[in-house]
Amino acid sequence: MQKIVIRYLERISGSASINLLGQEIFDDICEALLPVIDPKSQSFIVKRFDGNSNYRWDVEQVSCTSAAGVSPVTYEIVLSSFHHAKPIVYLSTTKKKTNSSLNKIVKPFSLVEVEYGFFQTVLKADGSVGSNKRYSNTLQHGEMRKRRLAVVIKINQSSLQVVPVTCDNTQSGNKSVIELEASTLSKLDFYGRGKRSFALCDMIETVAPSRVYPPAQSGTKLRSTAYSLRLSKSEIALLTIALIHSAGYTKYLEDVKKIAELEQSVNQLKSELDELKVYKVLAGILSKDLVSDLDSARAIMDEEVG
Repeated sequence: MQKIVIRYLERISGSASINLLGQEIFDDICEALLPVIDPKSQSFIVKRFDGNSNYRWDVEQVSCTSAAGVSPVTYEIVLSSFHHAKPIVYLSTTKKKTNSSLNKIVKPFSLVEVEYGFFQTVLKADGSVGSNKRYSNTLQHGEMRKRRLAVVIKINQSSLQVVPVTCDNTQSGNKSVIELEASTLSKLDFYGRGKRSFALCDMIETVAPSRVYPPAQSGTKLRSTAYSLRLSKSEIALLTIALIHSAGYTKYLEDVKKIAELEQSVNQLKSELDELKVYKVLAGILSKDLVSDLDSARAIMDEEVG
């Protein structure tokens, strides 16, 4: 028996017409996942429809079209085809085309973009919509979402470890967070528009290369598969300290500072000791000459007295 029907419609760009792309019919399945409209970012889904080569779709609208109490519950999801000025080449594709290892393509402290995906809700056969908390195989609240700038900190054989970046300025002041420099952001197309951006070193993520692609460069909007955009030297130093803080090794930094101060004191004492050694040698030479002079004086006096 049909419990749920989800219809996917395409809104044609530049016109008011909507075309049916396809539908999912859930027979004797009591729950289905629905995309959530994100008010802060453009939500998208990945789905392949017959006769259409597009995979990624922007979600424009999610609505119930069936009357209350009527079975099956019917929802319509209005989509628009995702268009981009320049084609996006994912890191996994670059790896395959160049036959190179990940660490030959991307380096630590490179800037990348990561597609984390979006939250979903659960549609039930009675028409109610609830949390997807039971569906642990899907993105959960509290986890990273949407397309996001990130900083690579480690490259593994089949994955990357990245520090995600946010424009949420409430993160400012946290010792595990650093603010990216305006000069770095100005090299990026989407992110270099005056907004402050913060690297969250306490939210390190491991991501697959199929989620990663190069950010668009300012002006040209080109996405260089050489991954040439990276942090400045000063940002790298600050990021390293923030990563240490995020790991809970604050005392380690204090110990490093103490060791540096002690090493400076030891070097100063060594210098003073070397100088004292010179004085010791000089004193030895002078004392020998003095003994010799005293012996000569005594001999002269003995001759005069005699």
